[in-house]
Amino acid sequence: GTFHIPMPPQRADAFERARRSLLNGAANIYRVPVEQLGVVVGPPRPSRAALAAPSAKEADRPILSLVGEGIISTSADEFGGQLVDSGGTLLFNRSIPRSQNYTVFLARRQGEGWDEPHVAPFSGTWRDFDVTASPDGKRLYFISDRPLSSGKANGHYNVWRVDRTATGWGAPRPLGAPINGDWSNHFASEARDGTLYFTSDRPGSKGIVDLWASEPRGKGYSEPVNLGDAVNGEGLFNLVAAIDPAERFL
Repeated sequence: GTFHIPMPPQRADAFERARRSLLNGAANIYRVPVEQLGVVVGPPRPSRAALAAPSAKEADRPILSLVGEGIISTSADEFGGQLVDSGGTLLFNRSIPRSQNYTVFLARRQGEGWDEPHVAPFSGTWRDFDVTASPDGKRLYFISDRPLSSGKANGHYNVWRVDRTATGWGAPRPLGAPINGDWSNHFASEARDGTLYFTSDRPGSKGIVDLWASEPRGKGYSEPVNLGDAVNGEGLFNLVAAIDPAERFL
């Protein structure tokens, strides 16, 4: 089952006071230029294996840099960065205590840096995490243990959706059946054609957490399809998997 700690709504300043009062890990968000990974179509580049090898030249290694050091990347646990607004806004998670209270934060780019993050308007009360954006930027998906539309929490993590409005982001709403149900979903991302790829321990899973896909059907989704033995299997814990918009790779 899901271990849940009820949490009241909190402002960013209250969150910061709580963070300073606890010992946290040091998970942070990093940036690396894609062209340094050897996976972009174009002129030959060093492979990822070659870049990781001890014999690789130091100059050829990807250059990792903290995102918003001291502002976004801090001594707290940060994870799950998602850029929207053509890179002008970053949505990410902080957890206090570590791996318990997940809250979605939002920061806007200011010149070469970032402004002070604040709690996203749809977060701050329940465990909310792993925000992803639709390829057109009109929708956000995230995972939460908040109560469903029935007003009662079902003890599971569910996929929630937030639509962009003329004034910002609208009210979050849970995806209905057959995506959410009497099981936990852990990550969701949308392909360009609207297909939802998500990870779940739903019935029919081959492992602990499997990868599934579901196509849009009217205002809902088709019955999810397990992605099979190529990625799922006994003992496998496929917690996070984001789909390429063109569905070329996960």
